[in-house]
Amino acid sequence: MNRTRVRNVILGGAIAGLGGAAFTIGQGLAFGPEISVSQGFIALAAMILGRWKPVSALLAALLFGFSTSLGNTLSAIGTPSPPRCC
Repeated sequence: MNRTRVRNVILGGAIAGLGGAAFTIGQGLAFGPEISVSQGFIALAAMILGRWKPVSALLAALLFGFSTSLGNTLSAIGTPSPPRCC
């Protein structure tokens, strides 16, 4: 039981580190204090929306990621969209 728990904590930390690195690289290698504002709340919302099940939480996170990407794309091509609140 402890071996599985330790292995999963290490694996989760490694995946979180890779996600943070990808997030920073996606922002043009410029890390600032505002780079991940409210992203933790989005992750918590995805987990709650997924009813604490990993596959459902993954689908919720993909939904949130798609909507964020769509908003950024629409903004880049000049389509008027409502501004982000936070």
